[in-house]
This record gives sequence, C-alpha cells and structure tokens, in this order.
Amino acid sequence: MKRNSFLVAHVSSSLTSSGAGVTEVVYQLSRHQNLGSSLHVVVVGLVDDCWANESSQWSDIETIPFSTIGPKQFGYAKNLTRTLVELNPDLVHLHGAWMYPAKAVLDWHRVTKRPYIISVHGMLAPVALSYGSIKKRIVSYLYQDDVFLNASMMHSTSHQESVDIMTYGLDIPVVQIPNGVVVPKFVRNVEPELKKVITLGRVHKKKGLKNLLVAWSFLESSFPDWELEIIGPDDGGELQILKNLAMQMKLRRVVFSGAVFGDAKWYKYHSASIFVLPTLSDNFAITVAESLACAVPVISSKGAPWEGLNEFKCGKWVEVGEYPLRKGLEEMMQLSSTERLEMGFRGRRWMENSFSWSKIATHFEIVYRDTIIKSTQDV
Repeated sequence: MKRNSFLVAHVSSSLTSSGAGVTEVVYQLSRHQNLGSSLHVVVVGLVDDCWANESSQWSDIETIPFSTIGPKQFGYAKNLTRTLVELNPDLVHLHGAWMYPAKAVLDWHRVTKRPYIISVHGMLAPVALSYGSIKKRIVSYLYQDDVFLNASMMHSTSHQESVDIMTYGLDIPVVQIPNGVVVPKFVRNVEPELKKVITLGRVHKKKGLKNLLVAWSFLESSFPDWELEIIGPDDGGELQILKNLAMQMKLRRVVFSGAVFGDAKWYKYHSASIFVLPTLSDNFAITVAESLACAVPVISSKGAPWEGLNEFKCGKWVEVGEYPLRKGLEEMMQLSSTERLEMGFRGRRWMENSFSWSKIATHFEIVYRDTIIKSTQDV
C-alpha cells in the first residue's frame, strides 16, 4: 500500500460488459485513482460468464471478483461481506442499488462503523424506478432504504440526478461530479464516405429507440446516402421488438449491430457522422461524452443532462419524443460535412477541458478524504 494512503474499495454489481456504462466508470475511476493519487484502491464486484474473456482488462487494478449464486437479478455472492471486513477499507464507494452488494456494504458498515458513499448511476430516476417496480419495493423494504439512509454521502453526475435523489426522499448530502471520458489521440479530419447516424448502448426500452425508428422513417427517403446503425446488446427482448417495428415500417437502411468493446467501439464512433441518444432517462450517458471525444457531433434528448450540447455548439439537446428527434436529425443531416466536423471539434475541446478522468479522480479523492476524516471525528 502507498505510504500514508487511505484504502478505498469500489463495490459494483458488475465488473463485465453486462454492466455497460457502470462497469466503464468503475474501471476508469479506479484506474486513474491508482495512477494519480495517494489512495490505495481495490475493486470488488460481481462477474458472470463474460469474465473469462474480459478479466485481462482489470490486470492493472487489484480486483476481487465474485460469482453469484441463485437469481442473477439479486446478485447474491457468498462471503462478500466477510471479504470487505477482512479487506478493512477506510471507505467503500458503492456503485448502484437494488442488488446484494448494496446489502453487503451495509452489513460491512454495521460491523466496522466505517463510511461509504453511493453512486446511484441513474437508478433513482422516475423512469428507472418504473421498471421492475415490484422487485424494487421488496428490496427497499428488506434493505435498500437502510443502505441509503446509512450512507455518508450520495454522488450524482448531474443536477437532474441530484433532484432525483432528493425526490426519492433522501435527506443525505449529495456531491455532484460528472463522469469522465477517455479522449482518443486519433482525431479524423474528414467524414467517412458513408454518412451514418449511430446510437450505441444497451438496447432497452428506456433508451427511446422506438422514437428513433419512427423519426428515421420520415427521413430515410429524403436522405438516400445516409444509414442508421443501432449498436448494442439486447436487454429484455427489446431488440426483436425494434426489428419487427423496422420491418413493419419497411425501413431499408437501418442496421442492428451487436455489442462492441475496446477498439471496435472506438471504430464505430469514428465511423459516424452524427451520434444520437434518444433516451427517455439517463443520469449521464457516457456514450455522448465518448462520441464528442471522437469529434462526432451529438443529438441527445433531454432525458439525459447534456444541455452543454447547445452551449458549446457541438450538437442539439432536444425534447424527448419522436418529433423533436426528427427535426434535430433533419437539421444536422442537412449541414455540410465541414459544418458537422467543426461541431465535432468543438465537442472534443469541451471534453478535454472539462471531463478528463484525472480531474474527476482528484475530485473524488478530496471527497473520500473529507468523508473519512469526518467519520473519525464523529466517533
């Protein structure tokens, strides 16, 4: 352990690609904290069948993986609490809610009296709460509300997520820190020959992809040299629903691609002329930040907190729904390639200046230290 350092344990309900953006945040945050701070960081989390192929990604981070027993949606991992007690961190940073790791952190806290903070990653947004509501009410009664109430602090990535936390009824200090983004060294100077609108992420009904398909159905015939690509893994059977809808509307230039990772993901971003996020609800949407980092202009619905797209003139922030999405796409598709490239360059500069992971990691280190010191003074 680094001299005079605090030990911080990140606890996550997923360390694999099935965790999507949450996994990426945990990885990048822990990696940059290990690289650039005096903290000693350990990551503890649940894994699934993807771990065998993906564990090498975590080779530069001390990681303790746990396989689950029983229903995957509960995420029970034997000896998780005991491991946390034996690990003896000064603070736990819990990522997510509604699954067993949250209870394990609560049990660790009750044994050790040490503090933890929670990043809810959009899980308290009204739309998110509406999915699996019966399960969430049961879990809330059994332990989740106690997990929230015993936390030293909640972390939000945006003003809207801070509002969601307060609306849920939690009278707990909230620190607002955005997620970071990796800014690739490569930056393109020309658009790809095939003009493409892409969206990337879990294919889930909360992502608003039906609105996107309906919007595209009004545009396809007017823009014969453009293609729409929907990239990401199926979540809950939504992919087949979207494919059926595309067939019913007789869409000819819509491509459904599977999940992509690593270099393949960055290639997809660089292949796009426009990135679109039609989401009904997202606390941050790291795919927007990644697109901008690749100098790709973005259209995002107001289901995600990206009002800076308008402020920094690197895209459009539109109301949720098919019609605003259609108008935003039409306006940006009518621009020249040079105009879209200029928008993308402005977005990349914004990401470089405001969303570097090193800055985010430093901000969290300050929060961790203040929380640990305060907890010792309160004893």
